[in-house]
Amino acid sequence: MNHPMIELAMVHDDRRKYLTALISLSVDHVSVWAKKNGCGDLSFEQITSREDLKNDIQNHVDQTNSRLARFETIKKFIITPHPFQVETGELTPTLKVRRSVVEQKYRELLDSLYE
Repeated sequence: MNHPMIELAMVHDDRRKYLTALISLSVDHVSVWAKKNGCGDLSFEQITSREDLKNDIQNHVDQTNSRLARFETIKKFIITPHPFQVETGELTPTLKVRRSVVEQKYRELLDSLYE
């Protein structure tokens, strides 16, 4: 999570062959990135689905993975279309991820990472 755009990340394995992650981005930092990349007029969801943004995050994940043991590395990830929020139940009032809520909400996306 030491990338300016990454606000929160949840690593997931669910007893599967490799680790995956859900990455929740910062609205403010994504907005700055969008303006710099000529897409400031798009919605948050549209910006986070752009390949160039995903490539920036992938580069960061690759750099992080290079410092980890193979079994600790993130093989695939998904950028969530909306930031994790207390109001939607994804975060506690102290801003900790409610894993069960997030896993249930994004079950289909998580499962797609293992196909």
